[in-house]
Amino acid sequence: MAAWTWRFEDDEGAETQPAVQPEEFTTQGDAESWLGEQWRALLAGGTDRVHLLEEGKIVYGPLSLSEAAATDVSEPALTADEETAVPGDPRPAEPGQGLGIGGLG
Repeated sequence: MAAWTWRFEDDEGAETQPAVQPEEFTTQGDAESWLGEQWRALLAGGTDRVHLLEEGKIVYGPLSLSEAAATDVSEPALTADEETAVPGDPRPAEPGQGLGIGGLG
């Protein structure tokens, strides 16, 4: 059975010790799911990029964790109504109605 692992590197390509110890995975999907759950901790611990390996051979990489952080959309985007709604006002905002600054809007 194939063993899937990750190689962890800093921003200059030097191998690093990961902040979260991985295991050997039996499928590529399991390895990728683990990375999806752990990439923030890995980045915070000094890993900037990773390579996926199967039986010690690079499958792909480098995959930048910094770029993932730059494009991370953890929070859902606000709808137009949510962007213009007044907090505590149960009525939806009218199209084009903004909160304004200093009463202007």
